[in-house]
Amino acid sequence: MKTLTCRIGRLGLAGLIASASALLPYAPYSPMGTAPASAQAGILTVGAASAALSAALDQFKAAIAQAGDELRGLGNSLQANAQNVLQDMNKIMKDRMDQAVSSLDVQERRIVEDAEALTRQVQKATEALLKRAGDEARQTIVEADISAYDALFSLPCRDLRPRIVAAFPGEIVASQGQPVMTLRGNYLTQGSTLTASVDGKAARIVERLDHSIKVELPDTIASPTLNRVRAASVQVAGLAALDRTLWFGLVCREKSVSQAPVAAAITIRPQIKWSVSGKIRSTHLIESSRAEPVRKFSRTGNDHCDDTFDVTTSYCAADENAVRTTGTLSITSANCGSSAGAPQPSGPRCVSVPGHVQGCGADRGPFHTWLGCKGRGWLNYDLTLMVTTKSRVEAGSANIEVAPSVTDRSWSFSFPPAGDQAQYEYEATIQKTQGDEVLNRWTVSGANPNAGPVKSRVADGALAVELEE
Repeated sequence: MKTLTCRIGRLGLAGLIASASALLPYAPYSPMGTAPASAQAGILTVGAASAALSAALDQFKAAIAQAGDELRGLGNSLQANAQNVLQDMNKIMKDRMDQAVSSLDVQERRIVEDAEALTRQVQKATEALLKRAGDEARQTIVEADISAYDALFSLPCRDLRPRIVAAFPGEIVASQGQPVMTLRGNYLTQGSTLTASVDGKAARIVERLDHSIKVELPDTIASPTLNRVRAASVQVAGLAALDRTLWFGLVCREKSVSQAPVAAAITIRPQIKWSVSGKIRSTHLIESSRAEPVRKFSRTGNDHCDDTFDVTTSYCAADENAVRTTGTLSITSANCGSSAGAPQPSGPRCVSVPGHVQGCGADRGPFHTWLGCKGRGWLNYDLTLMVTTKSRVEAGSANIEVAPSVTDRSWSFSFPPAGDQAQYEYEATIQKTQGDEVLNRWTVSGANPNAGPVKSRVADGALAVELEE
């Protein structure tokens, strides 16, 4: 047991503070490491410092009212401790409110400077709340609360009770590793034997300082197979409080007392994963041929039987999509010198059949007198057109399926092989999940290659899908 003796003079509590502070170490928490506000902001009197803290708390109270449950809980703790700091200062310094800060003794100035530093921290927390900067607001509120608690209990002969204000980060995502949590609070080095656990499972303490304890979470707590959001409790046991008692107004005695375990809640979320599902399809052109109905040709020469003339004829397929047309000729009857040649292509749809009709000649007498016909010329044939067209048909299709993955952000899928003038069609859905919860999904296709953060393209017979998130 440690015993502290101090004398109380005519100043009562203020005198106790001044004399006892000379014996007790005075080390208020100062996370910012900045100069006193009286020097920075030009606060000249104790009353001005009191008014500034009071105004800052009013503004903070208005801002925290719109925050979520966790921030409001942290904010309520800050307001309570900061309000007590303000009341202490007003009570201790009640007779010196108009006195210049510069005229105070060292210990009195520290009281005012603590209040000024706390004012700045409360203002910073208010600004973060108004900006809706959730993580920043949480951090600044916790740090301000730690400062207020230190200032409040650093006064002489007050009990020092360790506490945990919050864990950082407040949320973690399950992973293969072992996350390290930082527990922020006050007087965390008090107590010789310290243990930590998470939901009853032992956890390793990595670092222990006055305002923070770092704890490595057991790997089973944040398993990568976690499917639903869950809360966990990080508990620390073995901290000790310093109970202080003022005897006869002269002696401050303290003893170390075991304290009940303290804890902080954290949220563990499943890993965010991405999966892909859909279908790809290849098409190409293939040729097919069919015969058109037989076309008949018939031509006969004149009665004189000595005529000769060309009967070359063009024939065109009815199908305008023909890519190639050939003909098969069958001469059914031809007389004298009449004849027909093989059909010749004339563009993709037509053929030309060369033909000639020639009579057998005539019997003639003197002076070329026509005496009779040796035979008329004629030509008869059948023509069959063979028309070739190209049509687009499916060359192959396949379903695509990629199981949920934490790391994959790009995927490639080869289309089924295709031939002439290959074309590729696809539709793919990328789904973002966190455990059992579907956070979002995007669908891309040939008609809509980009959707949200998902980009897709086809190149060299393959589909590439990329996630830019």
